[in-house]
Amino acid sequence: HYRETDKEYQLNSIHQKEVADLAEEYCRLSLLKDIVWLTGFHHDQGKNTVEWQEYFEKRIHGQEHGNGGKEDHSTLGGLVVEQDIPKTPLSELMQIAIYMHHGLMDCISADDGKPLIWKRKQKYTQEQVKQVWSHARAERDCQKISDRYQKAKTDLKKLAGQIEELANRETKNRYGNRDFYLGMCE
Repeated sequence: HYRETDKEYQLNSIHQKEVADLAEEYCRLSLLKDIVWLTGFHHDQGKNTVEWQEYFEKRIHGQEHGNGGKEDHSTLGGLVVEQDIPKTPLSELMQIAIYMHHGLMDCISADDGKPLIWKRKQKYTQEQVKQVWSHARAERDCQKISDRYQKAKTDLKKLAGQIEELANRETKNRYGNRDFYLGMCE
């Protein structure tokens, strides 16, 4: 980020850590604290590319950018999570939040009915994802992140169990099934 008033830059690594800490601080559900910390930590991983840095410099100096003024970064952020914890409910939950962190979007494409996550995964080559993932791993305390992932997986299982219990209760005001309630956590 860049603050015009004093021409001060904020490194992406600092921004990600501060967002993670704030997300955890403001999270009211203890079972989501590690999940929101990890999501906040990864939300801008896609800014760690040469293309994004060039875009950033042009934007600060008021220059136009070739793709209409926007450079995607949330896709790579979500794909970094997929590299860390592939094919898990936790990965999917975090990816959806990261993909959507600059605005709401349906999880299914209105154009062709394909899941957004599937479309996102097709956007970059495996080599591009691995490059950003390698950069991300080099800049972090891997043991701390690994510990957070382990706790987040355990917490998500507990939360899913609680949600399953809630969804299965016999009440007049039942709004949906387990997946509906789990989706409310995103």
